[in-house]
Amino acid sequence: MGDIVLPDISPWPTRQALFAEVADIIKPEYTEPEAIFGLQRYIKSLIKLEEIGLQYPEILVFPAHRFYYNNQWNGVHLASRVNELITHHINRCVCFDFIAMCFERGEFLWNHHQFRDPP
Repeated sequence: MGDIVLPDISPWPTRQALFAEVADIIKPEYTEPEAIFGLQRYIKSLIKLEEIGLQYPEILVFPAHRFYYNNQWNGVHLASRVNELITHHINRCVCFDFIAMCFERGEFLWNHHQFRDPP
């Protein structure tokens, strides 16, 4: 599974701006950045993994990092971890939309704790 479903943390999705650096290498198969880079591509990949996890609910995957961490083995139940990651990124997008709305209204937010994921 690599880094895509690490336990405890969310990997940083690639930026579409990186496409220019590799475009000559990956063309002609990939001609648009959103095909392989960015948050939208990452979430689409997660959805595919979630489908696999739901089809095989007993599947246990092992992350590339943190395989043994916090004094325990960290096998990941695929469908549930993917759901956590998608929810995390949706919550973050909602926070960014809220921040943008506040800036448009001329408000400045001083308390970053307002943006933590709900329990």
